[in-house]
Amino acid sequence: MNSWRLFKDTGNPISTVLGLSIDDTLPLSLSKHGSPPILHIYIFKPSAIVGKYQDIEAALRLDRCRKRGVEYNRRSTGGGTVIMGPKVVALGLGINIDQPGLKKGIGGVFESLSAVLINALHDLGIEVGFRPKNDLEVDGKKIAGLSASLETEKAILFHASLLVDFDIPLMLDIMNQPPLKLYDKGYNCFSQRITTIKEQLGHDIDMERVVEAIEKAFSQKFNVSFERDEPDIWEKKSIKDFINDRYTNPD
Repeated sequence: MNSWRLFKDTGNPISTVLGLSIDDTLPLSLSKHGSPPILHIYIFKPSAIVGKYQDIEAALRLDRCRKRGVEYNRRSTGGGTVIMGPKVVALGLGINIDQPGLKKGIGGVFESLSAVLINALHDLGIEVGFRPKNDLEVDGKKIAGLSASLETEKAILFHASLLVDFDIPLMLDIMNQPPLKLYDKGYNCFSQRITTIKEQLGHDIDMERVVEAIEKAFSQKFNVSFERDEPDIWEKKSIKDFINDRYTNPD
């Protein structure tokens, strides 16, 4: 059985700057540093993260983010805005495109990796399905968002956020939704489109239980074991470079 590396930061929430810089390092470590696949599971400080191609000022009310102490940043993968915090599991995966068990093409990547998270949620007692191109849903309600990009010729960065619990009023306050949409539908609109693990189970669940289900699902899908690890010297330099050049750079 092959061994993958596991970076885990679930004890204390981390900043968008650090979390995203670690994630961006994952595929580089595979293609340039000879690492096996790396799974990074963590939680963010309260934050709003827009997709690679979004206009952050159009997506977010930045003044309200600052007033509330909510961090904001832009990830290197596509997709829409996600609101992160201590009750949302963040996941970054660096994996080679020719990894056995991973289907070909970006659609195949989403299909293969969404199946892992579907199995993890099934293990928790939740029946969930994949809605192309990048959501996991329960009865039409989003419970997880997915994104991915080919970062090098050989390696992919896959992102996911799983909603264990969620602050809808916070999202409504800091996101720049079209006024008509808010006026017509408001809170009820979002509560009908979003669900959480807690809501589906009908009770609280320990975050570590969710993380264990994710680890188990990846192990079973790819027939691998996980070795708890931390970034090495080469990876720490890459993380520092991403922090300085990308995630603390206003441009």
